[in-house]
Amino acid sequence: MLKLSRDELLSRLWRLDEDAELTFEPDNRYHLVIVGGGALILHQYIPRATSDVDAISVSPQLLTLLEKYNINCRLTLPTDKSGGSVKKFMRGVSDHARTNA
Repeated sequence: MLKLSRDELLSRLWRLDEDAELTFEPDNRYHLVIVGGGALILHQYIPRATSDVDAISVSPQLLTLLEKYNINCRLTLPTDKSGGSVKKFMRGVSDHARTNA
């Protein structure tokens, strides 16, 4: 199983960005929210490598490219005990990304 270090994750994301720029209109903005070990590694909270990259909020136009870069967008998000949902929180993140793009 391939392990991705922080440098390898960053390189993969730069290549994804370059592909998106060549594939889509250059003035369009897209969002991708990375979670889990990949996010912790990118923010340098943990030093180890990860075997995958998980994303929970993604512009639909990016889905085909994300498959090419082995970024998993098929996560099932849990519901918290208070009856709220992580998905509800992520709608707020997506709204924030759109308004601040």
